[in-house]
Amino acid sequence: MENRIKVIDSPTGSGKTTYAINYINSLPSETKVIFITPFLSEVERVISACKSKNFVQPDKKFGKGSKMANFIELIKRGDNIVSTHALFTSINENVIAALKLYDYILILDEVMNVIEQFNLYDANNRSNDDTKTRMTIEDIITLKEQGILQVDGNGVIHWADPEKKLHKYEKLKEMADRELLYLINDTVLIWTFPILIFQEGLFSEIMVLTYLFNYQIQSFYYDYYGLNHSLYHIEQIDRKYQMIKTTDYEYDKKFREEAKKLITVCEIDSLNRIGSVYYDDTNHKRLSALSKNWYSKHQDIVPVLGKNAYNFFLHHTTSQSTERMWTTFKEFISILKNKNLSKKTMLELNARSTNMYRDKTALAYMVNRYPQPHFETFFASKGVELDRDGFAISEMVQWIYRSAVRDGVPISIYIPSERMRNLLYQWMNFYNKEYG
Repeated sequence: MENRIKVIDSPTGSGKTTYAINYINSLPSETKVIFITPFLSEVERVISACKSKNFVQPDKKFGKGSKMANFIELIKRGDNIVSTHALFTSINENVIAALKLYDYILILDEVMNVIEQFNLYDANNRSNDDTKTRMTIEDIITLKEQGILQVDGNGVIHWADPEKKLHKYEKLKEMADRELLYLINDTVLIWTFPILIFQEGLFSEIMVLTYLFNYQIQSFYYDYYGLNHSLYHIEQIDRKYQMIKTTDYEYDKKFREEAKKLITVCEIDSLNRIGSVYYDDTNHKRLSALSKNWYSKHQDIVPVLGKNAYNFFLHHTTSQSTERMWTTFKEFISILKNKNLSKKTMLELNARSTNMYRDKTALAYMVNRYPQPHFETFFASKGVELDRDGFAISEMVQWIYRSAVRDGVPISIYIPSERMRNLLYQWMNFYNKEYG
């Protein structure tokens, strides 16, 4: 019996979305679909390409000022719905109750943020701000000591005192009642997307469109909760996009061989020295130069990266300013950018799916990616080990393939982190878990 959860793990440009659209159009008229995508432009694409399905986008005008309220009404009506990750991530108990009325198919264009840090002192409760994290944990510890909160053996937070006046803790209680919050080592509060969405009983079928899924947080999240899924990829056969169950990775090898021909990595020592592997005071080898923690401790020399990037763009590529894009951690954008490195050409380092940067041929990827440490601790509590290098390469490849290389156009890229450069070379040469 096939798994309900089908992950179409296929390279950028292989036709995942086109296949999904064709699949939707082939479904019987009574089959209901919810399509979730990161960008409004893709929402419009689905509406336009699936006219017979009459897809509807949630609109706050029809939800008394709330998109979520309208989303729930559309589900209750049994409409075919297309919306964004931002709305779907905020799914609540009313949505879940409505979904039980029909057998919807769920299609996720790209993985979601299925776990995040939770903060009481942030407007949307999602923030990595150290001060807000400290204040949140102080409140949680106090509520535990007062017996208002309890933490079970898995770290799940439960609201134990229904008589307690809520005030600012209303959202906290709601999340705790739904068992979505975990306390990690009394130092950080983690929110998890409701696993009920992916379990039996809501969606008759779930399809996830992505690339390098095995290295992404949503894959580890599935492992944490014991959810099975099957891997597929897209091949074009007789001019038709077809979903093929993945038994080997020949299709991916071909993709990487082409990538190797198109991607030129900057190997200029004077520009790369800032991100070199180094040895600490105890003579231990360190790979962490240009990590987020490194940035925090070296803010005085971060501007050097900005100058290096401009040097690379100006003297080592033939690009015009409109053909460039760069990235760093969002907390350090203002420090790194300069008059020659415009914020207008900065693309967030976790960017996925967008095609708006496909004219960019000169890139600067000035970070060294690691999973957040508390995510690693969360998964380790059930013996799920994050693959640090796999996570890093999956994030970097997604970012790189927002550029012109997705259309087969050669690009040049500045990657000052020695670790990240080596990971890209390994990816292009198949040195990873799939290929040994």
